[in-house]
Amino acid sequence: MAAPYLITGAECYNEVHPRLDICVLQESHPKQFTLFILAWKEIRKPEYQPAAAQFSQIGGIHGMPYTRWMGDPDQAPQSDRGIWLGYCNHASIMFPNWHRPYLMLLEQAISEVAHGIAGKFANSHPAEGKLWIEAARALRLPYWDWTHQRTNQEGMPPVLVDSKLELEMPGGGRERHNNILAYYEFHRPIDGFNNRLEYKIIYDAKDDKKVPDTMAYFKEWKRTYRCPNSSPVDVADDYQQVNKVLTAGKPTPDAPFPIGSWANLSSTVSAMFKFPINISKPLYANAWDEFSNTRFQSGHQDPEDRKKINSWTWNCPSIEQPHNYVHLVVGGIGHMGDNDTAGFDPVFFLHHCNVDRLLSFWEQVYPDYVAGTEGYLSYDGKGRIPFTQTRGTYIERPSEEVNENTPLMPFRKSDYTYWDSRDTHSLKFKSKDLELPNKYYTYPAIAGVELNILEQKLDEKTRDEQRIKLREHFEVYSTQGGHEYLAVVSLSEDYFPGSYMLTLAIEIDGSQYEIGSVAVLGRGKSSSCGNCRGRREAGVRVRGVIPIPSTAIDDIIQSKLPIGARSAPESLDERAIAVLKDNFRAYLTLPSGNLLGWPTEKPIQRAEQIVLSQVQNSPLPEAAAPAIRFLSRQLTEEQGEPRVGEPISAHWRSAPGSKFGYTDHGWLNLGPWVEAVHK
Repeated sequence: MAAPYLITGAECYNEVHPRLDICVLQESHPKQFTLFILAWKEIRKPEYQPAAAQFSQIGGIHGMPYTRWMGDPDQAPQSDRGIWLGYCNHASIMFPNWHRPYLMLLEQAISEVAHGIAGKFANSHPAEGKLWIEAARALRLPYWDWTHQRTNQEGMPPVLVDSKLELEMPGGGRERHNNILAYYEFHRPIDGFNNRLEYKIIYDAKDDKKVPDTMAYFKEWKRTYRCPNSSPVDVADDYQQVNKVLTAGKPTPDAPFPIGSWANLSSTVSAMFKFPINISKPLYANAWDEFSNTRFQSGHQDPEDRKKINSWTWNCPSIEQPHNYVHLVVGGIGHMGDNDTAGFDPVFFLHHCNVDRLLSFWEQVYPDYVAGTEGYLSYDGKGRIPFTQTRGTYIERPSEEVNENTPLMPFRKSDYTYWDSRDTHSLKFKSKDLELPNKYYTYPAIAGVELNILEQKLDEKTRDEQRIKLREHFEVYSTQGGHEYLAVVSLSEDYFPGSYMLTLAIEIDGSQYEIGSVAVLGRGKSSSCGNCRGRREAGVRVRGVIPIPSTAIDDIIQSKLPIGARSAPESLDERAIAVLKDNFRAYLTLPSGNLLGWPTEKPIQRAEQIVLSQVQNSPLPEAAAPAIRFLSRQLTEEQGEPRVGEPISAHWRSAPGSKFGYTDHGWLNLGPWVEAVHK
């Protein structure tokens, strides 16, 4: 039996170095970039040893082929079901924590090879030797910052899509190499890679005479693809479509507010820093649950109404929400759009590295908000309920309690024990009080906020100031006059076995503008994932929060209400609320972009000019239909956001039924939903 591959991160020389933006790494650190590409290329070889560090092994941990990772050969299953159920920890309080050692695994494998390459370069070119060795020491896994302004300007950066890369070599030479960041070429068929049919679409938005079968040909495709066409041969990435989505929504005279994917992504990240800095200790686990995953188990405590969210919520999006959306936008029907295959696309790791970056800053601002070991506070505030994994995984029994001590299999530390959520928390270095394992990386500052990797804890005032800086840095939607508006979305995982998304639009003067989306990142019916199957069987729903531009709300009020009946946003009356809610639109789409469903009473517009009368449809069961609530809250103009030690009520005007300063205006009544597919 092979020995375990222990995950320590890039620990060589016991130094901490920053993970860099992939564009910065390429442009400003060419030697590191060269080592990064050459090292990752090396571990892709099928003969690379140790086998546990081969990229094919690492990519397979996330889903298919549903076999044990060779780096943890001695693990014992806790399930008696006799089948492999995978390591999935999505829609779980362990979602961000599990992916941290996963990234460290790839970072470690690349670092080990990079040092060997740097040593060879130093021997062949002694005059440059020190520079190459230093580059290897500093090299860490880079991230793709999809919140950066350039995403709205150009979409995916060229370094992730170009067919060739130019690398700086010893002696001042330059070499062109195939771009291994653009795809991964399989050396052999992956067990379990079956073709997956989205369903037979009745109406193709691009051609009303075509009846397409939108198949993902995972079995035939010889490499990973991003947003590809549905064909077993002559298949290609469609970056034009990916970038069309990412760059959509620039302000125009007709819509003087930023809309679309990039604005939605960045504003969603901003809203993750809206949690109060001084939540009471009994609610720490509830806050972590709301932030860490889209299931939000502590928020769905009414067995009679799974769409209902209880009072212990701060109406903030989870870190898993923008993560899911990027998966679907980049993947389409390709590998990134399905959790079973996503781990083989190189951009998966750069995407998750950015998620980890955001997590790191959130942990610094809110260091005490963790899952703990006592579960979450119940709806009535009288007891605590344990977090559970609905159907378990290969290493978890069905409905087994999970907490910060739950092993994050298959990842073992240097002492041969498994990483757990307590180990992964924060990037503190040599922390004696928490006895955390070192991770040997950090991230560059954001908006002047530096990550504190020293042992001492920052005081509340400093952390609150950092929270506001981070909010303002990522914020795109104006909170004009101190007013915030949002939609809380609830989507069924059981309705559709794979991935899909809801897009929310707002109608102003007869034109509709997409303001945000919430994605369900799933796996097909053929998936062996125990956690995913269990969530579907239990009727678990995905929760998302969509920030709404206040200027759009103002435009509706100005255009829909007579001058004498117009009310200022801070005093919205029932008539104004009714008008606002009447001007929301929503629809469901598949990763291919095909229309999946829509509400019958609210006509929608799309770029392809869908004619709904030509779409055959069937009613969507109530339990499967999306549910959307409209909320608002206000800041006092004098004081702005609540500060440390001051009650929220001193800054937010509350109303009956308000939740932590938000006024809940109820469900959007969009009418019965229908779907445009055969099952």
